[in-house]
Amino acid sequence: MKSKMTGLVVSGLILLLVCAAACSPADVKTSDLTPMTLQLKWLHQAQFAGFYVAAEKGYYEEEGIDLIIKPGGVGINVVDEVVSGNADIGLIGAEHIIISRSQGLPLTAFATTYRNNPFVLVSMPNSDITLPEDLLGKTANINGIDGMIQVRAMFSKLGLDIEQVNIIDYDYDLAPFYAGEIDVTPAFAAGSLMPIKEQVPDVNLICMPIRSSLMKNLFKISLTSSCVSYGQRCAAMFML
Repeated sequence: MKSKMTGLVVSGLILLLVCAAACSPADVKTSDLTPMTLQLKWLHQAQFAGFYVAAEKGYYEEEGIDLIIKPGGVGINVVDEVVSGNADIGLIGAEHIIISRSQGLPLTAFATTYRNNPFVLVSMPNSDITLPEDLLGKTANINGIDGMIQVRAMFSKLGLDIEQVNIIDYDYDLAPFYAGEIDVTPAFAAGSLMPIKEQVPDVNLICMPIRSSLMKNLFKISLTSSCVSYGQRCAAMFML
């Protein structure tokens, strides 16, 4: 009796393993998947690691999705890519969704990819610039960047006059910052901050305030789709 039960258990285990293997993402035919394109906000780098790992592990295939991940870069407008249909989903700063919707564009924010806002302002260790009010009278190359809206919102929230900051155009060349010609430069905690900290490990960081659910929704990075129903379907997939 015992040997018979053991045989049944082993047979059941083998059957279970066979079924699991048969249903694994690797065996899903591409023709059975729904094509979908994700437009990143910048070039392939560490900040998008979650998407790469999910693709490697077959999470998208499990949801019936054949995902194409397109890198961003200079000259690529994520909103335009989504609205035009070149991409089904885009990854952009939440403030840009608000601006786009105010212009009548049919975008829907349905997920965030960070628990905390990754946008920071960076100053040198000996600069004594550690708080937003310390920027008054200083030079910051933050004009023309996505985070400029966040900086203005922060100054307004704190009752500070942003006109007292010498704001110049942003440049990818950090040599002026290292040389002390620029007091504050912006960075992305999961991206551009890394090479800065390799050069100067103990730089000062000024983070954007997140004090309410409204601020969280405004300041986090959002995924966006041009269709509400399509976006809701995608949300479950990207929030695994």
